[in-house]
Amino acid sequence: MDDKLFTKFQTFRAALNNAHLEREHIINGLLATLLSKQNAFLLGAPGTGKSDLIRSICSGIEDSNYFGYLLSPTTDPSELFGPVAVTKLLNDEYTRDVQGYLPSAHVAFLDELFRGSSAILNSLLTLLNERTFNNGKETIETPIQSIVAATNSWPTEESLQAFGDRFLYRPTVDFLQKPSSKKKLDGWALGISKRPEVGVHITLDDLKQLQEEAVNVKVNDDFLDKFSNVLTMLDQRGITISDRRRVQILKFMKAWVVVMG
Repeated sequence: MDDKLFTKFQTFRAALNNAHLEREHIINGLLATLLSKQNAFLLGAPGTGKSDLIRSICSGIEDSNYFGYLLSPTTDPSELFGPVAVTKLLNDEYTRDVQGYLPSAHVAFLDELFRGSSAILNSLLTLLNERTFNNGKETIETPIQSIVAATNSWPTEESLQAFGDRFLYRPTVDFLQKPSSKKKLDGWALGISKRPEVGVHITLDDLKQLQEEAVNVKVNDDFLDKFSNVLTMLDQRGITISDRRRVQILKFMKAWVVVMG
């Protein structure tokens, strides 16, 4: 990797850790998710700073678009995908104005995803898998690099668990544990000290180059044999990894190498 790009990226990672206390492992995982163009799911109580962290990651990428939304059973598709274009509707064309909505984002955060209706979840599938959106008669390519969702509790319904398989990285986000972190947070809240700003560190072109670096990480046969053995052991213990997830894990691990330098 180019030394200048490596320095920029590691400065970005350090800035995220300075602004988000006790989130180092989650930050590393989310960056690896972004570099492998995959999706993540954050499990944790409200008030743990999940959406704030995703916004910070997006804000650190110059000219990137962020979309965030809290879903409910009554969430209408237009709230996520944009309103129907009325002028085109008059010409018998049913399309949505997606600018400023999920299909136009580079990074998205969908809070309480599983509270959305089955129609909403079904509409999300192509965005999660292929990064495309069916807009009327046209299928459009979206700029989405990663979708991060969140929930307070993992669903028990089998259909929703299958939907959750689209999200590779699924960490638990806890409240702050260290007294020093809590004291620092209190200082930020009271204005005694200023919370560090993440700032802009990389461009979309930088992100593309980092993603290419992840793709080009070399994996030897010995590693693949060990990887396969681990998955076989899991399967023998009743933990089956789908073929889709197997591929996702390999891409994620290669991206993790780039993140950790």
